[in-house]
Formats: sequence, C-alpha cells, structure tokens
Amino acid sequence: MANGAFADVLRRLRRLAGAAPADGTDSHLLTRFVDHRDEEAFAALLIRHGPLVRGVCRQILRDAHEADDAFQATFLVLARKARSIRQGQCLAAWLYRVAYHIAVQAVASLARRRGAEPSRTLPHGPGPEDEILVRELYAVLHEEVDRLPPRYRLPVVLSYFEGRTNEETARELGWPVGTVKTRLNRARELLRVRLVQRGLSVSAGVLMAALAPAALTAPVSAPLHGAALNAARLVATGRPLAANGVSAAVLSFADAALKTAGLGKVVLVVALLVLGALAAGVGRWPSRLNDEPPVPASAGEAPAEPARQGPRPPGRTAQQEHPRVDPFGDSLPAGALARLGTLRLRHGAAVDILAFAPDGRLLAGGSRDGALSLWDTASGKEVRRLSGEYHQITSLAFSPDGRLLACAEAGRPAVRVWDVEAGSERPALRGRGTRASGSGSVRKVGFGSGNTLVSAGSDGTLRLWDVRTGREVRQLSVLGHETGTFALAPDGRTLAWCGPSGDVRLWDMQRGILLRRLAEPPGHVDHLDFSSDGTRLAARDARGTGCCWEVRTGLLLSRRSADASARVPLASDGPFVLALHPDGRLGLTDCLANKDLCTLQGQVNGLSSFAVSADRQTVALGSLEGAITLWDVASGVEVMPLEGHQGRVSLVGFTPDGQQLITAGTDHCLRLWDPATGLPLGRIDDVDGPFALSADARTLAAGGDNQVRLWDMTTARLAALCERQPGMRGVTGLAFSPNGRVVAAALAANPFGREGDPSVCLWKAATGGALTVLPWRPGLGRTSVTFAPDGKGLVTADGDAVRLWDPGDGVECWSLRNFSGCGGSVAFAPDGTLLAVADHGHNTVRLCRPLTGEVAAQLEFPAESASGVLALAFSPDGKLLAASGADGTVRVWETATLRPRGCYRGHRAPAETLAFSPDSRLLVSGSRDTTVLVWAVRPLPAPPSGKPGRVPPRPRGN
Repeated sequence: MANGAFADVLRRLRRLAGAAPADGTDSHLLTRFVDHRDEEAFAALLIRHGPLVRGVCRQILRDAHEADDAFQATFLVLARKARSIRQGQCLAAWLYRVAYHIAVQAVASLARRRGAEPSRTLPHGPGPEDEILVRELYAVLHEEVDRLPPRYRLPVVLSYFEGRTNEETARELGWPVGTVKTRLNRARELLRVRLVQRGLSVSAGVLMAALAPAALTAPVSAPLHGAALNAARLVATGRPLAANGVSAAVLSFADAALKTAGLGKVVLVVALLVLGALAAGVGRWPSRLNDEPPVPASAGEAPAEPARQGPRPPGRTAQQEHPRVDPFGDSLPAGALARLGTLRLRHGAAVDILAFAPDGRLLAGGSRDGALSLWDTASGKEVRRLSGEYHQITSLAFSPDGRLLACAEAGRPAVRVWDVEAGSERPALRGRGTRASGSGSVRKVGFGSGNTLVSAGSDGTLRLWDVRTGREVRQLSVLGHETGTFALAPDGRTLAWCGPSGDVRLWDMQRGILLRRLAEPPGHVDHLDFSSDGTRLAARDARGTGCCWEVRTGLLLSRRSADASARVPLASDGPFVLALHPDGRLGLTDCLANKDLCTLQGQVNGLSSFAVSADRQTVALGSLEGAITLWDVASGVEVMPLEGHQGRVSLVGFTPDGQQLITAGTDHCLRLWDPATGLPLGRIDDVDGPFALSADARTLAAGGDNQVRLWDMTTARLAALCERQPGMRGVTGLAFSPNGRVVAAALAANPFGREGDPSVCLWKAATGGALTVLPWRPGLGRTSVTFAPDGKGLVTADGDAVRLWDPGDGVECWSLRNFSGCGGSVAFAPDGTLLAVADHGHNTVRLCRPLTGEVAAQLEFPAESASGVLALAFSPDGKLLAASGADGTVRVWETATLRPRGCYRGHRAPAETLAFSPDSRLLVSGSRDTTVLVWAVRPLPAPPSGKPGRVPPRPRGN
C-alpha cells in the first residue's frame, strides 16, 4: 500500500499523464526543474522518456531488479547533471546513452558478484534458444546503436526507440524531413550489416521489427516512477539520498557513471576501452581528424549467415561459414583481408555519361574505357556490368518502361540495346547504308513512346527504329555533315533538331516532314529538351543562355540570358544545367522552368557528368576519378556520403608498428585505417599530392599547387613549407631519405625551360630550407625519385632513362636507357644490393646492380589486357618483390629464386602504389578505382643457402 506522500505522487503522475507531452520542450522542462525545483516538470520528463530508458535497461540486464536500479540511476544522473546539459541537446539520445552504459556497468558488476566473466552478447543462465537469440540480438543492437555517429544515432533514438514521426524528429533536431529520412535509411542499413558481421543473420524485415518502438520500450510502473521522482526531489532540495530511501545499488551505478566521463560525453571512456587496441594510434591524431566509425550506405546484398542452431562445430572457422566482406557488405576478392574504401558507386574509370531509369531506382553509367554499369540508387551497389569493351560510351537512354537501355559508342555505326532485367544484349540496330566497320558512328540515342527509338549518326542521318523488331522505320537526312543536337517529344511523334547554324526545327517523325522553324534561338544551341507533357521546348547554349517555345504554335515563351552572378556552366542534362558559383559550389538550374533548384552543399572533384532523376528529387554527379555521388535536390546535401577516397589512391604506407595504414589520393584527403578490419580511424582534408611518407611515418610531404608542404603526422598540422626554387613548374615525385632528414622532389619537364631550371630539388625536412638542385633536364613522362637505403644515392626514373645520382654534389653516376617514354618506377631492396626498375610502357621488371646499373635479371609481367608496370615494392625482409600492372593485377616473386609467389586480382583499375607491412605478411595496393586492398602474403621459409635478395648468376624470366 502506498503511504500518503506516495499517493500524492501518484495523483500528480496521473494528472501529468495527459498533459506532459504538451508541457513544453525537454529544454523548457529541464529549465523549470533546475531554476524552480519544479517536480511536475521532472515528472513530465519521466513520463516522456521513461519507457525508452527502462526498455534499454531491461534488454541489457536479465535481472528485473538490476534493470529497475539502472533505470533509477539514469534519472538520478539526469537530476544531478540537468544544469550542465546544453541548450538544444537531444535529451532522448542523452538518456539513451546514459542508460545503456549504466546497464553495461551493471552487467559487469553482476558478473563479478557471481564470479563470472561479463558478457553482453550471450547472457548467462538457462533458457529457450529463441529467447537467448533475441537477447543476443538486442544486446548487440544496442552496442551498435551506441557506436553510430551522432548524425545517425539521434534520429534512430527519436524515430525508432521513441516512436516519433519523421516530422516530429525533424522539428526536434532542426533538420529537413528529407535529411531525417535519408539518415534513418542509412543508419538502418549500417546496423544490419554490422549485425551480420557480428554473426547475427538479420534481414531488413527482422531489423525493422527489432527497431519497432513496442519492442524497444518497456512500461514503467507507478512505484518505479515514484522512486525516480523522489530521488530527483532529494537532489533538487539538497537532502541526503541514502538516508531517504535511495538504494545503495542505485547510488553506486549513478556515481560510477558520473565518474566515468563527467557525462558531457558519457560513452567516451567505454568506447576507448572497446577500441583499446587502436587507442594508441588514434590518440596521436588531434580533434581535426574525424574518427567516427565507417558509414556504409547500405548492406546491399551481403551474404547472410544462417541462423544459429547451436554452438559452432569445432575446427570450423568463421571464414569457412561466411565469405569475407568489407564494411559495406561487399565480397572481398580471393586473398584479400580487407578493403579500405568501397565499391559502391565506384565505376573504376572516368564517368563520362549518366542516366537515371524512369523510376529512379537504377542509374546507368558509362565511361571512356567502354564500361557500362547499372547501380542501385538506394544502396549504391552495382547491379550488373553490361559492357567492358574499349569503346567510349557517348550516349545513354532508358526506354519509358525502364526495361531497355540503349547506348551509342564512339566509332561504332550501330546502336547497342540491353535488356536491363536480364542483363543480356539484343541484336544491334544497324541502319541501311551503314557498313559493319567504318568511320561513321552513332552519336546520340533517345527513346520515344512505345517501342520507338531515334539515333543520330555522324553521317548526318536521323533514324527512327522499332526496337521490338529491330527494324529501321524511317530516315531523315537533315543533319548535314554535323550531327547537331536533337530531342524527341514524349509521344515520339515530334522531333526537335538544331544544327550548327543555330536554327531550331520541328519535324513530324511519322510523316518525315518539316513542321516549322522556331524564332530567336540563343545562338549555338547545345541542348534541346521537351517538357514532360510535350507542350514546350527549351534550347540553350554552353554559356547558359536559353529560350522556351510553345510547341503547338512556335511562340517564344521566355528567354534566359547568361547568369549575371558570374556562374560558369559546367555540364548539362536534359533541361538542367550545373554551374559553378563564384564561391566554388555547384548550382542546379532548370532551364525549362527558368528557375534555380538548389546549391549543392559540398565539393566535387573533377566533375565529368551529371544526371537528374525523372522525379527531380536526386542528382547524380560523375567524376574523372570514377566516383559517383548522389545529392538531394530539395536540400542540396549528399544522399549517400560513402567512407573512402573519392579519387585515385597515390600513397599507401604503414606506421612502424604495423597497426595503422596511411593512404592519400587525388581527392585532397589523407586517411588513417585499421588494416585488419578496413575501418577508418581518422583523416586530414585539403592535402594535395603527390605524396611521400617518412620511414617513421611522422612526416608527410605533399607537392600540390607547385609547392612542397611538410605535415607533422603526430599533430596533423602543417610543419613547414619548402623553399620555392626559381622555375618550379609542378611536382611529379617526392621521396624522403632513410633517416627522414632530407626530402627530394622531381619537377615536371618544361620543353621551353631555360638552362639551369630546377629538375630535382632537395630540402631539409625539419625546416624546408633548400639544400641542392640536380643539374639535369628530365625526359618525357612522370618522374619518380627514390633514395638508396644508405641515403648516399638518389635514383630518378622518367620516360627517358633511370639515373643514379650522388645527392651530395649532384653528379650522375650511371644511367639505364631504352625506355618507352611513359615514365618509370624503381624500388631498392632493403639491404641495398638490388634495384628493381619498371617501365610504365613495358611489361618487364629489370633487376639491376645499384653500384653499376648492370641488369642482372629480368621478370616478365604477363599482363592480359594492358601493358605497363606501374609500381614496385620489396618486402622489409627482402624476400619478396611485388609489382602492379596496368591490367589491375598485383604479382609477387621470390627475390632469391625469381619464382612467382602469387597473383592478386581485385582492382577495377591499375594499382599505382604498393607497400608491405613491417612484418612482410601483408601487401597493400592502392588503385585508380579509389580503393585500397590488403592482401595476405604467406611468409617464406628461410632459404637453404645464400642471402635474401641474392640474384641467380644467369638471368631468367618467369
């Protein structure tokens, strides 16, 4: 029975049950409690967030009494810390994290009292298997939710744990509703793939059921409400807690939580304990680094482990049960341990053209290497690759029902048509009068209604096709010698065409007759587009000037002049223009509607193409580096920001302890990774290459903007600027001396340069002061520089020759010629007795004597589709030599016998940088496809005779 005081509490709770939700915001209620000791305000917070807190405690703790104590401790901590909670902070998420970590501490405390090891993933004690699996799921789920970055954890707690609508969550967080939806989708997929990686087979439906508010919350009894409210009253009035009914267990939990991290960031200590193995490496990186966990866009089609039916059989490993996948759920190639970065929305080559399917679910991308891929816009996963032939794709078009995809390729006189669902190619559409092989080609394709397709060829002919039969229906020889541009009305009956003279004409495609000429075109028309209902036609030129006509009458409706704000048009798709703002951001304009749609809130490196979905909600951007990004038109924010490099990777290097891997690329970003898991640990932005890393990984040299900068990797700060030399024209290669005291830079060749212009400069790594300049004019191709292991020699490799220099006096010691003119790479064996030389234009690796330049042996690189060896690396023990080819493969040989050790395939583009781990057990390759792969290299037994790196007396290839 409740006494009189408690009955009064119950009456107030019943009265507040209906009024609490409308009693103001969390911040307002906290202010009332702190400033006025308002118990009803605190009771409203109990009613509002109590089910969330108790649900977390009950799912972590099997003991009901322990869960109730953790519940009370959570709100006791709130009462104590109410004054320090920041204005506008999401209280629900704050309470969730406090409750979770108090419950985790309670699990450990309970296990210690029982003399057992704590376990959060599989509770002790007997019980049905289903119950154990459910508890395991929720324990791991809460752990992974706690690990989410705030931008994903906050909407998860509000929308799923507390059951708020997207609109309510958006108001609480001050975000657009579209942002809430996007981040919820990404958080849900991230949770699913992490649960799969933890050994729990979870489908999207099961995860949604687990994230239902009814499953995540628990009702709070009136006595429990009263106990928590009583503790808050005692805190507000300054009365002792233990003497007034607050249990010792509650006080112990609350005190431990308050001591952990001051609850400004209550989970920091726990997170560091979980990541203890990485703490030393991460601790060296300052707050400028983003050390949040990776955020994959989607789990995609990750293979799921079957539901557990009991203990795993002895001797059966996780690798045997479940194929290796990266953090995004994509399979790893054979021999790879991890992938740093992602394959999602990564084309592997410059993306020259993009096209959305009519329903927006698929995105087609084509490149100059002939690759044609289909991407799932929800997950970023590649659905299938339709073509890989070396013919640049110049035009793409989906049929109105999205079942067919037509493409035109440079140099081909036929239209290729693909069945999207089956991934099969239909017979090519080849017009009458065209030859199977010739100089003519199809330059543009477009679908009309039904089964009609229009193609424009370099022979000056427009052709109308029946795609169903593959038959050519009609020809219109209206283009002359220049194709011009054209657009087909949605009904497929009217075609608009504009030639080089600038006049816009409308044709009846069924009868092949000219309907009318349109007045006042904007000059040299680059694009024509019909409105969705076919009643209007828009034309524009490359400067952004445009016109809009009524199709039925030919009357000019509007005219838009070039942008007065100095925006520079970069690319066009349909009626849309993407222009560069003076502040460096990209703006999207609808020329047909004559209005600006949005400004993209982010940077895009090397824009090469873009496309807008039919519903005008998403814009896809393709880059010269092969990365595709998706953006929300309404808000201008990126829909699916994927963890990893956005451009080619040009540097990979291990820290001396082998626990972290440093990568850098053309996306002006340097990243730190865990090579064992592929998870990111930190990053530095705005760092331009080429790059070089000192042997102790403490200093990074970056040669962007014709200026060599030295970065202190222990603080992630710019340490020094190397003194500029007269005539510097751009840096093509960088290298540190073995002791890290000198940095050398190779400069780009200038065919019109004056005698004495610098070619290779040396600076002091500590201050950036100049040391010397080598008197040499480089040949063609990119020049690389490499120091000998003893630091007494410096090797340069360009398209002309490989040369060994004395860096002290700048004297050339020897040169090795007969190069292809494409540049070269070199690598020294650790003991300095061997120098490997690769020509970027040939499939050979020469092994030379460093003292004389004599070629002692030669290895053949059996490239299958492309020629050239791009990167070389010796293992630290000197037993292995690795080389990467232009065909994307990485090969390894034994240096003692020159026998092949392995061939690794997994990159979609050439790998341009290689590095072995300090123990020689791992090999890392960084590629133009934006990814880094970590390969397992089997250790070699000790050779029966001879020393590592010894070359046989007679050269031999493989």
